[in-house]
Amino acid sequence: FVTMGRKRRTKAYLRRVHGKPEHQEEKKDVPRSFVIRRGRSGKALHKLVRDYRQVMLPNTAASLRERRSNQLKDFVSVATPLGVTHMMIFSTDRDGSFMRLAKLPSGPTLTFKVNGYTLIDDVRDSRKKRFSFPHSHFMVAPLLVLNGFSGAKFPTDLLQSVLKASFEQIDVRKFSAQSCQRVAMFNRNEDGSLSFRHFSISQQEAGLSRGVRKLLKPTSAVPLMGRSADVADFVNAGGYGSESEGESVTSLTGANQSVAMSVKLVEIGPRMELELVKIEEGLCAGVTIFSTGEPSGNAGKKVADVFATGDFHDDGDGDEDSGEPGEGADQDGEEGGSAEEEAEEVEEAEEEEEDEEEEEEEEELQDVVSSEDEAAPARKRRRK
Repeated sequence: FVTMGRKRRTKAYLRRVHGKPEHQEEKKDVPRSFVIRRGRSGKALHKLVRDYRQVMLPNTAASLRERRSNQLKDFVSVATPLGVTHMMIFSTDRDGSFMRLAKLPSGPTLTFKVNGYTLIDDVRDSRKKRFSFPHSHFMVAPLLVLNGFSGAKFPTDLLQSVLKASFEQIDVRKFSAQSCQRVAMFNRNEDGSLSFRHFSISQQEAGLSRGVRKLLKPTSAVPLMGRSADVADFVNAGGYGSESEGESVTSLTGANQSVAMSVKLVEIGPRMELELVKIEEGLCAGVTIFSTGEPSGNAGKKVADVFATGDFHDDGDGDEDSGEPGEGADQDGEEGGSAEEEAEEVEEAEEEEEDEEEEEEEEELQDVVSSEDEAAPARKRRRK
């Protein structure tokens, strides 16, 4: 007899029957991102890319693999059908490490210089007490906190809008304090630089002693109460924990909660110190709106005003108000004519040099042929 094996229940079958989990349900108008690295980079920058992908979870490609043959247009062509809206590009050159934050598919692109960074592994090793972060923390988008951006002018206002658009926004009507698992914070310093930090949020009921919290904590480990004659002794002694567990926390009451909760932040990493060095109109190209090395011209100011107002439509008028009408065109015409004359002169000189080289080559060939003709009778005599 032939027995038929039990049909394997694949993930597609389970999705059809039970549906997708809540954290895997596709949401519309959610920013998605690619975090990639370009050019030659060391192991440290490779780990930084991996850590920043954890920050952008779950709305990023965590297992994206880059190849040296891949170009920027390859990622852009793939991003459009996948609904990817932003791209973070890390690179390294002789001047240092840089991060570019680009809005797909047509820009703008913000370039930051990474003055310093600390990886997740280094942040974890620097703590005296080890914390384990469950995988569920990374199944919900982080809460974005921007500090020091209020009342800022260009280019800080454009920077603020691009950072907000790269993270998932919060719906106040459906917001739940329990759904917040992580915090991504950008702090603007007095000198204009940015400090990035990534935290995990731990919530617990406020007003409870440390011993009670250890008893209510859903862990598999049973608390050791051998030194206590009664449970009351264990609770009053604080559960024989360390002093770091008794830190003061800020208590708050959620919108959909009737119990006050205390919130504590634990840093996950990575850390980054960023400095905005350039803003480009297009995708890693186009008009330079802002640059720390060179001041922006009238065209840059005009485009900056367009981004500040949010009106991205082109009115078709690309002329700039510089002097009298027609004056700039005449100057451009004169400059263009002189440039054409110089180009013609260079071409003529190159043609003359090529002709001279051809004549020299012909003369050398003739000399070689004549010498071979003279040597031919001598060879015949030797053979005889």
